[in-house]
Amino acid sequence: MKWVLTAVSKDRPGIVEDIAQIITEHEGNWVKSSMSRLGGQFAGIIQITVGKDKAEDLASQLQTLTSKDIQITLQKDAQKG
Repeated sequence: MKWVLTAVSKDRPGIVEDIAQIITEHEGNWVKSSMSRLGGQFAGIIQITVGKDKAEDLASQLQTLTSKDIQITLQKDAQKG
């Protein structure tokens, strides 16, 4: 499955590591990304792929990042090909 993940949080060290660790634990792939820091905030857009058998658990685990004040949104990648 291909997804586009957005992450928004108050900027601090470790945000990318927190997200990457969960993706890696679920055998996902970080395909490409764009990240910015503006006005003390971090914003990232990340394209990921993950096997169908791991997708539901990955989505659930990413949502646990709200406990670290990281807001995650997942959308299916609409790009063809």
